[in-house]
Formats: sequence, C-alpha cells, structure tokens
Amino acid sequence: MLEICAIGGYQNVGRNMTAIKYNDEVVILDMGLDLERYIAYTEDEDPFSISSRQLMKAGAIPNDSIIDKWKDQVLAIIPTHAHLDHVGAIPFMSNKYNNAKILCTPFTAAVLERISIDDKRPINNKINVLSENSNYHLSKNIEIEFINITHSTPHTVVVVIHTPEGSVVYANDFKFDYNPLLGKKPNEKRLSELQDVKLLIMDSLYSDREGHTPGETWARDQLLKIFDENASKDNILITTTFSSHISRLKTLVDIAKRLRRTPIFLGRSLSKYALAAQEAGLARFEDECEIVRYSGKVKRAINRMKKVGLSKYFIICSGHQGEPKATLTKIIKRRLLELDNNDVVVFSSTIIPNEENYRNREELEGDIKSMGAKIFTDIHVSGHASRDDHKKLIELIKPSLVIPAHANEEKTQVMIDYCKKLGVLSKSLKEGDFFTL
Repeated sequence: MLEICAIGGYQNVGRNMTAIKYNDEVVILDMGLDLERYIAYTEDEDPFSISSRQLMKAGAIPNDSIIDKWKDQVLAIIPTHAHLDHVGAIPFMSNKYNNAKILCTPFTAAVLERISIDDKRPINNKINVLSENSNYHLSKNIEIEFINITHSTPHTVVVVIHTPEGSVVYANDFKFDYNPLLGKKPNEKRLSELQDVKLLIMDSLYSDREGHTPGETWARDQLLKIFDENASKDNILITTTFSSHISRLKTLVDIAKRLRRTPIFLGRSLSKYALAAQEAGLARFEDECEIVRYSGKVKRAINRMKKVGLSKYFIICSGHQGEPKATLTKIIKRRLLELDNNDVVVFSSTIIPNEENYRNREELEGDIKSMGAKIFTDIHVSGHASRDDHKKLIELIKPSLVIPAHANEEKTQVMIDYCKKLGVLSKSLKEGDFFTL
C-alpha cells in the first residue's frame, strides 16, 4: 500500500516536505524552510541558539509531528535540489530520523555541508551523493531514481520512487531548458520510459502562466546587452542575483572579464554557494574573482576598491530582495558607495511575491534612484515550469493522478482545473493531509 503525507508545501509556497510510505518503509522528499518566516523569526535572535521546536512553532520549518508514528520507519531523506525551501530545514530536523540516510546530488550535498558548518549544526545522517540519471536500491521493495531536469540551481532532479505497486514521481521544482548554460539537458527520454506512474507530485507555482518558461540564455543575452551599452571606463557596476544561481554567477563573472574588470563577490550567502559550487566541480570562483564573505569585511573591501579605482571592479552582491541586512542594502543605506547618474545597478532577479519583499525593494530602489544611478530590474528567467512545461511532463510520464505542490490555494485550484482540461485525474492536498493510493 502506498500512502502519502503532505507535511509542507501544499496550498502553500515554502517549507517543502512530503513523506511517501510503502508498507512499513518511508521516504521523505525535501525538508525546507519557509524563508519569509525564517528570516522574520531569526532577525532579532541568535541563529545558533534557535531550536527546531521554536522554528516549527513560528511556521519556519515543516511540522513533522504528524508523522511521529513513522519516525523509525524513515529510510531516506531526499532533497531534490539545493534551494533552502527544499533543503534548509535538514540541519534542524534530520537528526531525529536515526535510521535515515540523506540521498542527494553533488551540489546539494556541498551546500548542505556548508550550511551545517556555517550554522554550527552537525548533520548526523550519512550523506550519500548520487549523480543525476542514477538509481539507488534503498531496500528490497524501494528503488530510488534521480532523473536530470533543469531549474535555477545545478544538479536538480526529478525523484522517482519505484515500488512493487507502481511508482511515485516527485517533480518539485523543474522546467524544460533545452540549452542550459550549465549542466545537462532534461532527460526526456528517461521520463518517457517510466512505467506504471501512480502519482505525479508537481511544482505548480506558475500553473496560471501560459506558454513555456524561457531558458537561461535569455537572461545572459539581456545582461550582455545592458553592460555592453552602459559600462564606461569610470563608472561603478553593481549586480545582485540569487546566490544559488550558479549559472547566472558564471555569466556575470564572464561579463566582468569581457569588460576587463575584476569580479568581486560580497556577502555571506554568495560565498556559501560559490564555494559549494567549487566543491561540486561546477566552477572555480576563487581562481576567477575575489570573495568577501563576512559583512565586517565588506567595508574594508570597498575602501580598498576605492583606492585602486572602483571602475576596475565588477561588484556582485547579495540583496536582490532588498533585505534590510543584505549587503546591497547596507552599501546603499550606509553610503559605503556614492553613486551618480553614470553608475549602474542591475537586479538580475524578480521579487519573490510577498508584501515585505515588495516594501523592501521599493525602498531600496528609491534610495538608489535618489542617488541618480541607473537601475535595471527583472533581468531574470524563472526556474519554474509554465503551462506548456506542465503539459509536457504529464504527457511524458502519463501519471494516473496529479497532486499539485509548491503553490498557494489559488494556484493549486488552477492546476486542478488544468488537469481536468487535459483529461488527467488530480487531487489537492493541504498540509497535514494523508492520502492512500
């Protein structure tokens, strides 16, 4: 018997966590943070002293007490990729599952290890690193398969749980980028070969967006155009983007070299992901650019750049959401750099939709504009599937049932309606629901 427990990320965006039970064996898929609540809760607290119980009460991590009766049956925790809403709760939660190993791809493993070290939270579970397009025999009755897919961070996989009673496919998050700038193309061939797929759990964040999500080459071409047209011999160039978007970071480093400037990373999160990318063999950022990790060193680095000449540098920093404690916000608010109408600030990101982010970005952009600098926003492509991508995945694997995930209540219902239009059975779950196939 296959049983599903929707622990987190259902009719909600964030703190993704799903448990799949076959007879007396359990697999957990993802174990993520609700980033908005996590940041809000830890803003005035010592992050090293916060307990998992406190975070659970604040809604910052999934409430897994609903599967306490399954605790000793959990054989594996499988994060699909390295984004914190899928992997960030592991250091707080995984140790209670004493019998579970962690199965993940190389970059995800490197990020997990960085988080564990930086946040001083040891992970006791053994981490087994699997490549994309590989299989792992977890037990006599359960085989795990990783199928390569594209997203906005490397080594993202669709996870397939094969059992004697059929397979469960977990695609949370994904898109189909046929010309990725880093990594492999989606393995459509293997997806189409899957048999007896009882259930597809699918990323539905953009269930209402028509068409196909553009590939990363669009963002690269836009960034090249902006800097080719706006870089001058004496201006300041600043870009902020998602720290986990290694392909985008590599593009920015390449642009810096093209402009004969030294790329410099400013910010803790950037350094964490950049060093993880090195450990996973994806990049050599330390050889190509300067990395300033701690906020206390950012001011000294900027003063040094001023002495050498700011026009000799290409600044890449954290703070694309306008977070009050992020590096870009500190640079602008504290006037560590005085910008003028010759200077350029690029937000190679979109605003993650919540009221606080909108407020923070509006305030930060207002401060930058008051200094006179040019601002370019939304130079970004999403890592999430649009409708044509959802349709393609459904057509490839032919599931008996679709359950939407990674979407609020409204988007979940849109996906339910879309599945009906496609002639596919679907069902919505809420956090805390159990469902038997």
